[in-house]
Amino acid sequence: MTVRNLFQGVNPHLNSFLQSDGGGWESFHATSIERLTDDLDAHLPAGYYVLSEKSLQVSSFSLDPVGPTVSRRTIPDVSVYTTRHEANLEYPQTGSTPTLTLPITAAFEDEEETFNAVVVYFLESGEMPGRPVTRIELLSPANKPGGSHHVTYLARRRETLGSGLRLVEIDWLHETPPVVRAIPSYPERSPGAYPYWLIISDPRPSVAAGQMAIYGTGVHQPLPTIDLPLEGQDTLAVHFEQLYQRVFEGRRLFGMVVDYRQPPVRFETYAPSDQVVIQQRMAEIHAAGG
Repeated sequence: MTVRNLFQGVNPHLNSFLQSDGGGWESFHATSIERLTDDLDAHLPAGYYVLSEKSLQVSSFSLDPVGPTVSRRTIPDVSVYTTRHEANLEYPQTGSTPTLTLPITAAFEDEEETFNAVVVYFLESGEMPGRPVTRIELLSPANKPGGSHHVTYLARRRETLGSGLRLVEIDWLHETPPVVRAIPSYPERSPGAYPYWLIISDPRPSVAAGQMAIYGTGVHQPLPTIDLPLEGQDTLAVHFEQLYQRVFEGRRLFGMVVDYRQPPVRFETYAPSDQVVIQQRMAEIHAAGG
């Protein structure tokens, strides 16, 4: 048994297992949020900080003597705060190239309890807890089309973007269509579809003018590096390939449920071309004694 992921990017054996009934998606989700929170906390620009809450947001708040304005919002998994007044510094952008770019309004052509997320907060004057500026969601099966909380998730998604928060959605769930119908559906074998997606929605200067940068990743391909939008022109490079590998290695269970001698469960949910890639990689692992 190995604790390393022997695939680049999302491990298809583990990913299929996690999407099974009782497959332990909650444990994978919790570990992913923990690793993401630690990585953000270590690399955010000066003045920002991150907290793990009921969803993922980046926030900022005012230290005006009158006190910050309190607004109703969905609580995220992780939050990042900053004590810096100025938030207009430009950081090097090292992200991958988006697969698609769509207007945010394309997501509103569709219309209960969520898992935790990560939130980054920004402190305009230094006073806690700050105003959220970016929210990060690792999508669960319940959030996706056909899931028990899909309608609720869409409503909260709209509320998040309507409030001006940047939203990053991580979708490793290849068995269900994307939360945005304008994105090609992998289970429906739509042209241009990928099994794994990252969606970055930035509603600035307004929802009507905002854009979604969408990154698709195939089987046995490295996950992208994105420029996480923060306050003003601030960004932070987030390396999702490194993060995923650390998540895989961070729990013994994930390596224990992977058997490279057998195809992933529900192998037929992968496109024929991806089935070939998986079988070829399995043969390479077997030949190497894995």
